[in-house]
Amino acid sequence: WIVDANRGLLIHTRPDGTSRTIADLSLDHPVPTAIAHSPDGNFYVGYLGPGPHTDGEQKVVKVTRDGVVTDYLTGLAMVTGIAVGADGVLYALDMSTGNTNEPPSIYPNTGRIVRQTGPSTFDEVMTGLDFPISMQFGPDGGLYVSLPAISPNPTAGSIIRIDAAAGVTLRMPDMRELASYHAREGATS
Repeated sequence: WIVDANRGLLIHTRPDGTSRTIADLSLDHPVPTAIAHSPDGNFYVGYLGPGPHTDGEQKVVKVTRDGVVTDYLTGLAMVTGIAVGADGVLYALDMSTGNTNEPPSIYPNTGRIVRQTGPSTFDEVMTGLDFPISMQFGPDGGLYVSLPAISPNPTAGSIIRIDAAAGVTLRMPDMRELASYHAREGATS
């Protein structure tokens, strides 16, 4: 199952190489960037959307295997990841929040993970993420997130593990602030 961001399509490709379009999601160029199985065997697709990526304008839709598309979670900013917990609850990853119409329009350390509580409501699980790009639940129940999608430092990539069941909103420490602190204090770790 493939989500094609450029053409706005949900595609099913079989092992023999044949494929078919399940849903055309291209109306208004929503830039579908994330996909996950729903507990009922259908799919969730998240939208990054066209710039300037204003908060609240993007969503996750549910797509049935026969191509019926319905809104599932609204009020998001820049969805780059979707994961479904063992309990069937949907989690969405926003790459950046607090976005503006003025360049650069998206900002580091403003990404977040949300847990759906209703059709247009959610709780924040973690904030302060630096341009997170994907996430998935691991076999240990932890939520693994890769970041950053954008960085001037080619070695800045990492994968972090989050306990999504903690029940509190976690805040990612700003790694630049930590590095600056360590430099001031002469720390090496």
